[in-house]
Amino acid sequence: MKKSRVALALAMVLALAAFASAQTAESVIQRAIDAMGGQAAMDSINSMSLSMSGTMMETMSITMNMHIVKPEKIRIDMSMMGMEIIQATDGTDYWMSQGGQVSDMPAMQKEQFSSNKDMFTGGGLANLEAMGVATEYVGRETANGIEADVVKLTYENGMSGDMYFSTADGLPFMMKMSTQVGEMTMNITDYQQFGNVKMATKMEMETPQGPMVFTIDDVQINPALDDSLFTRPQ
Repeated sequence: MKKSRVALALAMVLALAAFASAQTAESVIQRAIDAMGGQAAMDSINSMSLSMSGTMMETMSITMNMHIVKPEKIRIDMSMMGMEIIQATDGTDYWMSQGGQVSDMPAMQKEQFSSNKDMFTGGGLANLEAMGVATEYVGRETANGIEADVVKLTYENGMSGDMYFSTADGLPFMMKMSTQVGEMTMNITDYQQFGNVKMATKMEMETPQGPMVFTIDDVQINPALDDSLFTRPQ
C-alpha cells in the first residue's frame, strides 16, 4: 500500500511537471484573447470612445475622454487641477495642447501614447511580436490570492515586466513593470462586456510617483468619429 501511494504521488508530480512544461507564453496569451472575446471580435473594432475618471496621488481628481480610430488615430482629452490637456495624433502628426498652447509631443511621450490604442482595443496582446515585445512563460504563482500563469514581457527599449493571467478564466489581472523611473504594479479588474468584447474597467497602479486609480465609466464601440478630432489646430 505504501509503495502504491508513493507511485501515485510520483505520477502526479510528473503529470504536473509535464503540464507546466507544455505551457507557453503563446498559449497563455491566446487563451486570454479568447476569454476577451476572440481575435475576430477585436478585429471588428474599428473605432472606440471611452470616458474615464480617477485619482492620482490619492487626492488629485482626473477625467479623460479617449477616442481611437484604427489603425493610428488617437485623441485623449484630460482635465485635472483646472487644466485642460489634449494629446492626439492623426497617425503621422503627434501634437498636444495645454492651456490653448499647441506643441509637438515629446519623443518619449509619443512612444507611450501610441500603445494606448492597442491597450484598449485588446489588440496589444495579439500584436506583441509585431511591436517588438519578446515573451517568455515564467511559471505559476499565486498573486492577490489568485493562481496565475506568469508571462515575462521584454520591450525593445529595455523595459521588462511580468503579466499575470488567471488560471481560472484566462484573463490578465495584474502587471509588474520595471521602468526607467522605478517599479510599477498595475491591478486590472472589474471586467465587463461591451459588444462582443470583454474589457477591464478598473486599473489601480502603484508607481514611484504615488498611487493612481482609473475607472472606465462608458465605452462606445465603433462610433462615427470625425477626422478633425485628430488634426492639429491651425
